[in-house]
Formats: sequence, structure tokens, C-alpha cells
Amino acid sequence: MKGCFCTLLVGLAVLSGCSKMDATYSKFLTNPDILYPGRVDSIRVFTGKERIKINALLSSDPKVNRLRVFWNNNRDSFETAITPAEIGTRKEILIPSVKEGEYTFRVITYDHNGAPSVPAEFFSKVYGPVFEQKVMNRMLLGASNFQTDTVFVQWSDANASYADTKVNVSYTGTDGQALSVIVPRDSLRTALPGYKTGTSFTCQTTIRPDSSCMDVFQTGMQTQQVLHYPDITKTAGWSVKAVSSADAAQTASKCIDGYFSDDTKKSYWATNPGAAYNYPHWIIIDMGQETPVDGFYFIQRTAGYTAQLKDVEILTNNTGDDTQPWVSLATAVLNRSADRQPVWLAGRTTLRYVKCLFKNDWTNSKAVSLIELGAVQRW
Repeated sequence: MKGCFCTLLVGLAVLSGCSKMDATYSKFLTNPDILYPGRVDSIRVFTGKERIKINALLSSDPKVNRLRVFWNNNRDSFETAITPAEIGTRKEILIPSVKEGEYTFRVITYDHNGAPSVPAEFFSKVYGPVFEQKVMNRMLLGASNFQTDTVFVQWSDANASYADTKVNVSYTGTDGQALSVIVPRDSLRTALPGYKTGTSFTCQTTIRPDSSCMDVFQTGMQTQQVLHYPDITKTAGWSVKAVSSADAAQTASKCIDGYFSDDTKKSYWATNPGAAYNYPHWIIIDMGQETPVDGFYFIQRTAGYTAQLKDVEILTNNTGDDTQPWVSLATAVLNRSADRQPVWLAGRTTLRYVKCLFKNDWTNSKAVSLIELGAVQRW
């Protein structure tokens, strides 16, 4: 009796499991003798802004003459005809006017008698205005220019969750003409050449949310201001007070002489290449008088040279020597470009003596080679 009771329980459990079978497919299995029209296969899905596109492989069943896509619990659908020439080929179906949301889509083909195929299903997100309102402009860290008419824009990292991000930057040129630059997602620094001083610029970010999305989404236009940082004039009062090492021909004073290229005048500071001279290297500048400073800049050698400086620290004290402790003002990692690279202080600082401490370079060599360094003030 006990064994019979256990058998009965197992039978009930099996029946219960069968009753939970997806109703989509169970009704097709109850009539195995019925020949259903061939269904689609290998569906590729392309989402979009209130629309979706599929690319599906049609069966070779010659009786199939139309296809219908259902979503929103079968409350919405889209139908398209299938011609004899399309049988057995891939067909692209663009479905417009799909409200934003996440849906399970069912694709069913029909023959000339209206008999349906076994459904093919896929899940997809459809984007729309709610998503677009959440898209934000790529964060701008700063925009500044120095002596030239080129503005440099610093960017934060682009949103990694999007398949692609671009920023369209529009500005006014020195001749009054409208100019624009497209900033790719992997760019952290953008040059705006020929920038008209005193004008603002605008940014508009465009994103593609995922690689299968047909559409892009844009933010509104955002106006940005430029901070102008002219050089602090290097008068005769500027001098090199001390230096860790210098080559006999490329003295340290050459990196504060106002020449920004090593192609013509070979105007750069180079340390002694001897084995006894290794990092850290340093130079102490006497600016001649107490001067308010917002930051310093460095110009690297690049022409036929690979050992660009990397980690730098800026320090100051009241004597310009080691009789007083040096106070750190800023640290930075310089890149390997020939651009003027700013290193900003935490705030405007009045100082006379500055020590630039170079800790290494990008190739682990032993020598410093620097075209120019200088100080800047914000207008």
C-alpha cells in the first residue's frame, strides 16, 4: 500500500511538470501529424529608437507566403509578405513604431491557408525618449589656451557601457568662421586650432548604446568657456639657480630661453649622459621676484628622440636651496607629445623659487632632455 502511494505521488509530479510547459510550444506537440509551415531561423536583431529590425533566414517551404511579428504579449504585431523569390533566403524586416521597452518578440510564418508555423522567439530592448533623456554630455575637465591661438580641451573617460561615444565641438575661428572638431571616445585631449580669443564653444555628445543599435542618440548643445593662461614673461630676472646635471653644450638655461623647438636652435636642456648621473634629476628656477602663478608647462623633445619625461613634481620654498624644506605644489605624468603640457597648481600660489623634480622617463633611460618650461597665470 505504501509503495502504491509513492507511485501515485510520482505520477502527480510528472503531470504537474507537464502542465507548466510553455503554452507556446505545447499545442504544436499535441498534434504531431499536422504539417506546420516552415518557420524562420538564425534571427539577427538590430534595435533602435522606437523601432527594431530583424534579419531572418526563411525556410525553403514554398507554401509560406507571409510573416508576422508579435510583441507586447501579442497585443502589437507587424506583418509582411513573403514572395516566392524570397523562399529559402534571408529577409530583412524593419518594424517601425515600437514603443520604448523590453519585449519578447514572436515570429510566425503562414501559408496560403492561414496555417501558422511554430513560433521563433527572441528578446530585445527598444530605445526611446526616456533613454535619450538620460544620455549626458561627456564630462569636460577643462579648456585652456596659452600664447597661441590653439585651445586644448581635457576630457574625462567616455562612458564604457556605450558601444560608441563621439563629441562634436563647434567654435569660432580667428577669421570669424564656424569650425568644428569630432572627438572620438578614446581621446582625452583635443586641440581646437585657430580659436578666436574671447569666444565660447559648444559640445554635443552622440552615443550608440550598443553595437546592434541602428540609431544614435544626442544630448543638447552645451556651451563651454575657455580659460586663458598667458605666459608669465621671462624677463632677465629669470635664472637657473641650481641643477642636478647639465651637458656642456645643452645647458639648463636653454629650457627657459623662450625657444620652443629643438629643430633649429637646438635649444633644450640635457643632463650629463655619464653613468654617474641618473634619476631623479632636478632644476631650480629663480623667477627674480615673488610672482603669482596658476601652473607650469613643459614642452618635450620629440624630433628623433624617444626618452620623453614622465613623472614630474613641482616644489617651492623661500630660499631656493636645501636650507629650508621644499613644499610640494603638484605632481603630474607628462605624455610623450610635443604639445605644451600644463601642470596646474591647486590654487594661485605666489612664489619666487620653483624646483622641478623629474623622477623618470618613458624609456627608463638616465638622462633628461627638455625643450622648455614656464609658468602661467589665469586671466
